[in-house]
Amino acid sequence: MSSKIIRRRPKVASPAISENEARIKAYQMIDGFTRCPVAPDGNCFYTAAGFFCGLTAAEMRELTMKYFIYKKAEYSIFFESEADFMNAVKINSSPRVWNSELCDIAPHAAAQILQRDIIIHNYNGETIKEIRTPVEVNIPIHPPVHLFRSNDHFEILLDNSKKPNKNICALPDVSMFSGVIDLSFSDSEEEEPEIVSDEEEPDVEEDSDECMIRM
Repeated sequence: MSSKIIRRRPKVASPAISENEARIKAYQMIDGFTRCPVAPDGNCFYTAAGFFCGLTAAEMRELTMKYFIYKKAEYSIFFESEADFMNAVKINSSPRVWNSELCDIAPHAAAQILQRDIIIHNYNGETIKEIRTPVEVNIPIHPPVHLFRSNDHFEILLDNSKKPNKNICALPDVSMFSGVIDLSFSDSEEEEPEIVSDEEEPDVEEDSDECMIRM
């Protein structure tokens, strides 16, 4: 009886996940999406939302403030008075500012501007809950925007089922409100702006480096 030699390949242990890979996997958190970091500079929501239509944080912020004023009758009801609403718009028109009740309704305004539902994946430290902000009047013309939020900080979520640039869609027509008002509000608390003569130079306050982020 002849013997048969059986050769077996030695078992090779699967490479252990590196500490860096483990940290990346833990950071991503949401299956099917790639989480992209955004600087926590008070512009994070406008940076993240603007990314999906090719706008900078400053451009997205300006459009959002103009839309708030265009729809003043609808949004001012969330404030004690219309004056309080307009003051919040004035304050939040500045870079690096994220405070007041205006922040709670900014995703709704952004959804109407982009004509895309906005789905916020809200992480409370233990679980993630999806909060959908729909387009109210028209049918969304593009797939939803996905944002990650933790401690009131927003980051970009890219849908892995699409190529990265396919998450970005053209900005819809915003001409109906883009010229609604000049956002260069007067710093004077009086109703009428101060008139400066040709001989006088207006005092220019230096921008504060303070990052106003509501936690």
